[in-house]
Amino acid sequence: MKFKRFTCGTFGLLAVGSMVWGCSDQSNDCKANANCGSFVPSAGSAGTLAGAGGNGGSNGGSGGNGGSSNGGDGTSGIGGAGMAGSAGSVEPGCDGTVSPDTDKCVIDDQFGIFVSQTGDDKAGDGSMLKPLAKISTALAAAVNQKINRVYVCASLTPYSEATLDIPDGVSVFGGFTCDKPQWAYDPSQKSIFDASSAVGATIDAAVTGVTLQDLRIQAADAVSSPNMPGSSSFGMVITNSKNILLKRVEVDAGKGSKGADGANGVKGADGADAKSPQNGATGTCDGTPKIPRGSWPTQSACGVLGGDGGDGKIGSSPDGQENGGGGTPKTNVVPPVPQSGGKAATTFGKNNAGEDGPHGAGGIDGSNGGVAPKIGAFKVDGYSPADGSDGMPGFPGQGGGGGGASFGSDTCVGSSGGAGGMGGCGGGQGTKGLGGGASTGILSWNSAVVLDACKIVAAAGGAGGVGGNAALGGVGKMGGAGGLVNSGLNIGPGGAGGFGGLGGNGGSGSGGTGGPSYAVVFAGTQPTTDASSELKVTDGGAAGSGGHLQGFPAIVAPSGFKGDSAATFKAGN
Repeated sequence: MKFKRFTCGTFGLLAVGSMVWGCSDQSNDCKANANCGSFVPSAGSAGTLAGAGGNGGSNGGSGGNGGSSNGGDGTSGIGGAGMAGSAGSVEPGCDGTVSPDTDKCVIDDQFGIFVSQTGDDKAGDGSMLKPLAKISTALAAAVNQKINRVYVCASLTPYSEATLDIPDGVSVFGGFTCDKPQWAYDPSQKSIFDASSAVGATIDAAVTGVTLQDLRIQAADAVSSPNMPGSSSFGMVITNSKNILLKRVEVDAGKGSKGADGANGVKGADGADAKSPQNGATGTCDGTPKIPRGSWPTQSACGVLGGDGGDGKIGSSPDGQENGGGGTPKTNVVPPVPQSGGKAATTFGKNNAGEDGPHGAGGIDGSNGGVAPKIGAFKVDGYSPADGSDGMPGFPGQGGGGGGASFGSDTCVGSSGGAGGMGGCGGGQGTKGLGGGASTGILSWNSAVVLDACKIVAAAGGAGGVGGNAALGGVGKMGGAGGLVNSGLNIGPGGAGGFGGLGGNGGSGSGGTGGPSYAVVFAGTQPTTDASSELKVTDGGAAGSGGHLQGFPAIVAPSGFKGDSAATFKAGN
C-alpha cells in the first residue's frame, strides 16, 4: 500500500498530550477515518529519532507511535519532537583567590603547583597527577608558569631543603592529605619544611604579598666556624615586604651557637743576659786616652735598651769623667720619671768607684677588656653578637741605667761603667670572648606581617665566649759589670749597670654576652598578632666569664651578660 507524501510546511510536528503526531493525508489514514479493520496489526518498529532536549535540560521528547498496516508490518514511526526540558544547573565560576578550606574548587591544576613526598622533580610537571618533590622546585615552576600558589602534601617525613626563598605573589598552602582521598584538604594537618640551613625561609621585597598557611617551617641550629663564630638561627626573615599573612603556621628557630673563647696571652720575653760587650773595662796608665764603656748594640724587640756605661777617661780630659746613661723606655713605666745612669767618680784612687746604674722601672700592666654590651645588634641581614673586648698588652720594663766610670789621673784613664740590664717585655693580653648567636623565630624588617593562629618558637641563644687569660710580663736582667779596680795603678772600678725592669702584665679579655632568644624581632611596623597566636621563647645564652691573669685567678676581667629572652623585641632599642 502506498501513501501520499505530504510536507508539514511551517507547522512542523503536532504535539497532543504526550503523543507526537506527524503530518498525514487523512483520506488514506484508516485511524483518522475510523475505518480500520478488526484485525490486530503487527507492531510497527519503534521510532528511532530521540527528541532533542531543551536547553540545558535532561528530558527528551517521546518517540513517535508505530505506523499501522493492513496485515503487514507498519512503517517506522517518525521520531518525536523533544519537549522543552527544565533549565539545567550551571556551575558558578571558581574564585581562585580563596583558601582551600573555604572552597575546594581551588584545589585544581589551574590554580596551583602540587608538591608531594612521592613526587618527582624530573618526571613531574607539578600537576595533581604528577606532583613535584621539592617545594623550591615548585616555587620556581609557579613563577615560570605564572601560577600564584603551591600546594604541599602533609607528611610525617619533612621536606628537607636549603633556605626556602619565597617569591613575591606566590603563596604556599600545606595541610593536604594526599594518600586518601587524594589531595583532600585538612587544616588540622601541617606540611613540614625542615631547612638544612640556619635560616628556614625568606621573603624579600614582596609587594603583591604572600600567604603561608598550614605549614611548619623549621630552621637548623646555627653552627659556628672560624669565620662565623657566634652564628644565629632564624625561622623566617621577612624584609621590606607588605601583605604578608601567616595562618596556622608554626615557625621554629634553631639554637644560636656559642661565641668563640678568647685566646690566652703569651708571657712577655725576659730581658737578654748581659755578656762581655756589656761589661766595662779596667782603667790603665799606658797612654790610652779612653776606655770604652759597656753598651748594647740595639734595643730589644719590644723597644727596651739598657743605658750605656760611662767611658773611662784621663782625669784631665776636657769633658771630664762620664756618667752612665739612662735606660729606655722612659714612658709607661712606674715610677714615671726619666732615668739617669750612675754618676762617675770625682776623685782619683782605687777606692773611688763609679756609681752603679739604677734599676729600671717596671712596665705598666695592661688593662683588662671592658664589659660587653647587654645585647648585640639586629640588622637587615641578621644579628651581630655582643662581644667582649680584648685586654691590653703589658708595657715593657725599663732598661737599667749604665754604671758611671771611675776617675783617672793626668796620665791614667779610669775604669768604664757597665751597661744597664735589659728590661722584660710586657705580658701578652687575653683576647675577647665573642658573643653567642641569637635564636629568632621571625625577623620582620620594615615589613607588614599578620600572624593568624600561629605558633612562633625561639630556641636557646648561644653562650658567650670566655675571655682569654693575660700573661705575666718578662723578667728584667742584671746589667753589665763595671771595669775592675786596678790596685797597682790606684784606679778605682767602674760602676755596674742596673737591673732591667719587669715587663708589665697583660690585661685579660672580657667575656662575651650570651645570645638572645626572641620569638619576633621587628624594625619598623610590629607584626599584627591575634589572640590565638603563641609566641614562645627559651633561655638566652649563658654569659661568658672574663679571663684572669695566669697564675692569679683572683685578677679577672669582667664577664658578659646572660642573653635576653622576650616574646617580641624592637630592633634599635
